[in-house]
Amino acid sequence: MAAPVVPGPFLTYVFPVLVNAIGCGGLFYYVDRDIQKLRSHQREFHDDFQKTMHEMHENLRDTHNDIEGIGKQVEQMKRETQQIMRHVEQMTRQVEQMTRQVNYM
Repeated sequence: MAAPVVPGPFLTYVFPVLVNAIGCGGLFYYVDRDIQKLRSHQREFHDDFQKTMHEMHENLRDTHNDIEGIGKQVEQMKRETQQIMRHVEQMTRQVEQMTRQVNYM
């Protein structure tokens, strides 16, 4: 009859530690790979966010300039309207004066 096989210190202590370390190493590889992917996505998101914010800032500035331009046009139209109103008042006075002259005849 053969003697029972008794595992030596390598199989009892060293081998399980090596297997565990290799398993953890593989796990760390996958975790590190996922972290790198997340960082890459974060950079892409940050770049896209910065680009979008820059575009929004430009659009806001353009809109502000457009509003200022419209404001200037409105002021010009107000001045022109006031000028027309003064001319209408002057013409009205002339018509009233001519009407009085005709009534005297």
